[in-house]
Amino acid sequence: MSAFYTGLRKRVVLLSSLLIVLTWIASSLATRTGIEQASDEQLAQRAQAVAWLMLRAASQTDEPVTGDALIRQLEQIGDSLGETMAYEFGRASDDQAMRSSSFPELSNEAANGFSRHSDDGGDWRVFTAMSEDQSSWSRVAFTPTEPKPLTEMLLLTLQQPLVWAITLLGLLAIAIQNRCFTPLKKVEDALANQDLLNPRPLALDPARLPRDVRPLVTQLDRILDQTKNLLEEQRTFAYGVGHELRTPLAGCLSQVQVAQRIEDPSRLKQSLAKAERALLQMTQLVDQLLLLARTDPSAPLENPSRITLSALVQESIERRTVTAQREGVVLKWRVDGPHDSEIEAKPELVRTLLTNLIDNAIRYSPRGGEILTRVDCSDDRWLVLSVSDQGSGIDAKESNQIFSPFYQSETGKSSGLGLAIVRAIVKAHGGDVSAHRRPMLGTEIRVVLPRA
Repeated sequence: MSAFYTGLRKRVVLLSSLLIVLTWIASSLATRTGIEQASDEQLAQRAQAVAWLMLRAASQTDEPVTGDALIRQLEQIGDSLGETMAYEFGRASDDQAMRSSSFPELSNEAANGFSRHSDDGGDWRVFTAMSEDQSSWSRVAFTPTEPKPLTEMLLLTLQQPLVWAITLLGLLAIAIQNRCFTPLKKVEDALANQDLLNPRPLALDPARLPRDVRPLVTQLDRILDQTKNLLEEQRTFAYGVGHELRTPLAGCLSQVQVAQRIEDPSRLKQSLAKAERALLQMTQLVDQLLLLARTDPSAPLENPSRITLSALVQESIERRTVTAQREGVVLKWRVDGPHDSEIEAKPELVRTLLTNLIDNAIRYSPRGGEILTRVDCSDDRWLVLSVSDQGSGIDAKESNQIFSPFYQSETGKSSGLGLAIVRAIVKAHGGDVSAHRRPMLGTEIRVVLPRA
């Protein structure tokens, strides 16, 4: 968690810094471009004004020197302003036009307006002004991309507060990140202090956490609580397995020790028979453990088949009749409802489910009691299988706990694995199981399964 927290924070800081730098670069480029465009436009307007002034001033005299003198004066003014412009003045009657030494080589053919030209000196933008009678012209040329002192001064003036603003924005972003990550650091510290064998809630007050972090803490507390319950169930399960195996193991060991000391064949046979029953009991328990381990409620059934539930109920009743008679209990069954009782299921698992339900009812029924297995087909989507006994009943607070492996009730009886296997089988078939206390006396285990 610490590595994740540190790595996440580094990534956020890096991305924020990169975003700030890109913002600064984009702002600087946009500012420079805007200032240069405005400066170029200002130069263009100035060149246009100068070109017309040159044309008007030169048109007032026929002396060529006047145009030449005007060009020298304009160059001096441009130099004092820190601007580089080149000037040209010509008449159609003259063979050679007067121009600045830096003026680009252009043809004498020109039209009013702006044009662009390139030579060894670079790229030029030229404005040409023609007299009305087309007898004279003036040109002003300048380089738009040439750095200008005014542009640099404006850039420096505008970028200084921009640099300060971006610096403050970066500091503010770091402060916000620290504030946002502080709750995650608290969660990290709380998780780091957890005992894996005895998890507990994070002990973080949701009211003092940001709203976006509260669901995370709530879900973590729920997961920790589920983990704690799972660990407790595993401890109970391990204890139950040990307890259930200890009794038949002790009986088997005792009978083997007795068999080693006796010589009477009949007594030896009795001891071996008792040891065999103990071994069969342990074998049955191991088979149940394997079945419970193989039945994954979250996994889809493999190769289910369409079966008739009522037929399996009748078969199971017939197989358990002898056992019920030996315990003095009567088994009855019936089917209610107009629909059939077909389901998509694994027959061997449904047989195990029915056997466990009937055996559980026999175990808790008094002699002379009656056990009713009923299939309710009245619903067109679900089948309801219920097994009712006439025992002492079940407390409401234990109605869910009896489906846990080896649950020890207040009467001291263990639920073993029978009902836990029932729940696993029902869940694997997409159904639900519940226990209810009957209005008069006894318990009803109710299984709801989807129709085929």
